[in-house]
Amino acid sequence: MVKRIDYYCDASDHQTWTPGLSLAVHADRSAYCPMGVSSGHHWQPAGGILLLLLKRRLAAVALTSR
Repeated sequence: MVKRIDYYCDASDHQTWTPGLSLAVHADRSAYCPMGVSSGHHWQPAGGILLLLLKRRLAAVALTSR
């Protein structure tokens, strides 16, 4: 099954170049936080992006922000 994500967390301390597997729910929609933590999120709309593509994008951003 292909997973589409409606929100992603862009909290600076939740970013990592090795994204986790945890999914979450925000506003009754699918959400993803790279660190997989349960609080402290800053949710942004993701537009239904495929989970794999979102993980790649967030990992690339985390690597360039080091």
